Amino acid sequence: MNLPKKLVLYVPHEASSDLSRLRVVETAAKKAAQTLGCPFDGPRESKDHESICVYYYGNLGRKFVYADWLGPQGFLDENAIYRMITSFVLLNEFWA
Repeated sequence: MNLPKKLVLYVPHEASSDLSRLRVVETAAKKAAQTLGCPFDGPRESKDHESICVYYYGNLGRKFVYADWLGPQGFLDENAIYRMITSFVLLNEFWA
């Protein structure tokens, strides 16, 4: 299994005003990167994204692992985001 080379947090220009939400996602992504043993990069401002997103870069290129959209139950908390990121990365790398 090849672990990801890095996790990257992308932030749309509009999201920079919601710093509390950005900090929740950033902290979860940093913890996931530490658990996965890969570097964390971000936040990077992006004009191509409508929400805060996390991607990982591995041997097969860039893969989407998380987007912070308001769902019917509200936003996910830090632990849920962490679990989602690590799970998606490990599943994608296992099946690659």
